Amino acid sequence: MRVPKRRIIFILLLFIVVAGFTFLHFYRVSPFKVTESDGIYVYSFNKKFSLSDILIFKTEAKIGFLELHFSNNRVMRYVRSEYGNNLSSLSEWKDVAGRTRVSPVVRIQSFFTGDGTINLGKDYCRYSGTINRDTVLEKVVSNVFFDEIFLTNFVINKQAGQTVSFLEKIGEFPLRKIDTPATIENSHVQIWENVCTSKDGKYFAVSSYDSYVYFLDSKDGRMLWHYHVPDGKLTSIVISDNGKYVFAGEQSADGNFYCLNADTGKLVWKYSTSSDLGSISDSLPVSGIWTGMVKPNVRDVIIRGDTVYIRSRRTRIIEVDGERQKIKIGRIYAFDYKTGSLKWAYPKDGKMEGYRSSTLHVSANGKYASWVIFDWDKEVNPRVFVFDAGTGNILWQYQCDTVAKYFKTSTAYSGAIFSPDAKFVSVALNDGRLVIFDNNKSLKKGRGVVHNIISLTTPIEAGTVPVMTYMTRSVFTRNNQLVVLTGHTYTTPFASTKQPPLYHPNSTSIFCLDMDGELLWRFTAGSNPSSFDLKYDQDNEYLLVSFAHNVRSQDINEHGFYVFDLTKKGGSFSKIKAFYHTDGICVDAQLTHDLNKVFAIEAVIDMDDTPRVDYRGKHRVSFFEIKND
Repeated sequence: MRVPKRRIIFILLLFIVVAGFTFLHFYRVSPFKVTESDGIYVYSFNKKFSLSDILIFKTEAKIGFLELHFSNNRVMRYVRSEYGNNLSSLSEWKDVAGRTRVSPVVRIQSFFTGDGTINLGKDYCRYSGTINRDTVLEKVVSNVFFDEIFLTNFVINKQAGQTVSFLEKIGEFPLRKIDTPATIENSHVQIWENVCTSKDGKYFAVSSYDSYVYFLDSKDGRMLWHYHVPDGKLTSIVISDNGKYVFAGEQSADGNFYCLNADTGKLVWKYSTSSDLGSISDSLPVSGIWTGMVKPNVRDVIIRGDTVYIRSRRTRIIEVDGERQKIKIGRIYAFDYKTGSLKWAYPKDGKMEGYRSSTLHVSANGKYASWVIFDWDKEVNPRVFVFDAGTGNILWQYQCDTVAKYFKTSTAYSGAIFSPDAKFVSVALNDGRLVIFDNNKSLKKGRGVVHNIISLTTPIEAGTVPVMTYMTRSVFTRNNQLVVLTGHTYTTPFASTKQPPLYHPNSTSIFCLDMDGELLWRFTAGSNPSSFDLKYDQDNEYLLVSFAHNVRSQDINEHGFYVFDLTKKGGSFSKIKAFYHTDGICVDAQLTHDLNKVFAIEAVIDMDDTPRVDYRGKHRVSFFEIKND
């Protein structure tokens, strides 16, 4: 019987379709090129990958390491433990500003066999974050020649051996939807959220954008209780050292500071800073509406012994001769944290009015507190105050100057920080200088004695346009080295344009200096540092830096956080212990005191500053376990 021609064509087309879908479902992609140089083999791919992708390989040689390089400059490195100290450095590349960079690496210890598999998609999500829609596997680098290597999604029952990452995600806690996410073109994070951990590492707390304090179990992220702030936004949170109290500050008409019972979440006591600083009733609205800036904002919650310290600030808007003026108001406080009774405040009577104020700091030994005031409009340069933390009496002061060529006055928003032994005090000025004081000599003389002035981020001139970056935060290591973070690139106030023509070479970077100003190491990131945490024990010292968006490059591949092991010798890339990528911005991240876990808040970022929606990331707290060597 003769088969009709149409039926033959239909059967062939059906076969082709089935074969095509079968190939798509069970594909096999081999490298299109293999090169070798000095015993290192590079297998070139060009394949978008997904959660189901598996790398399969076969060789007779002993595998020391595998590096998987992706188009977003991520590197996942699988290493046999005894091979770890003999690895060549990672490949260098150029960022959008033309600066030489080294790819961030996730290092995974592995016990290779000569014939095995890597669950690449799952490992990428587990160790490097979510898979971006355009990410491509570009190459695999190894110390051996493979008889066979390919990428597939067909499950084969072979294993390359047990893998242990230095950073392993163990859970997450979803946070509520953000109605108006941060935009990629706005330099401010806009999502003010914080996470903190208990000293024993059993619990963590979140002050969320939705005006809730969440208290959770650090093992599984189970919520134990929550506390709602009725009229305000939470701005800060800390768990007491004994684990009995949770302290939270808010920005609201009342400017409340809350003490909560850590076991039950019930209110123990609260203090309203609006009784000292005033509230919206004594201010004109901004552009016809009541914005947060006119409401007291409680920040910088610090606990030392039985005392909790805070700073509260606000802006009062008045009209003088038909013109609106902004008056900055601030005050710092010290409370008995069990009872809420006020130990001291500065100013003692009233408030600091007419000046901007810096972050509050208290020395690790609880002896000293610091605060800096300044004002751009009044041309008042930063004035540094160091107090007796027990009484609030001023021990010494220092009046800073400025670099008049670029600024009419300087600012010092990050305040004056203390070294762990309180021998040094450091102030970062926006004109690019670090002023380091000898605290012991300053105490004896009753005035600030300068130990050193370091010009770290001096403005540079691009033709006729001077550009600058600013020092966002700084912290002392346990051996009195100074770690400084820098932010975006801007033009100076006297420049003819607000759009910088080039990147400042010291922007979006981490610097480590000694007290003589010598640069010990540096790391240049591609994004804006949003927060940091530094903790240490007898043997280890970790620096955790989280990164939000870069308004200049708008590259979301740098979102996430780095963990640096400061005890490692060598430069910054020798100190990188782990990197975790988040699709959204990393708002805040904190280490536990035992250096075994990381808790990080991710928020959604809007990639398009128009009514069109292009959101990336999720609003959540993710928690990770650090596998120490």
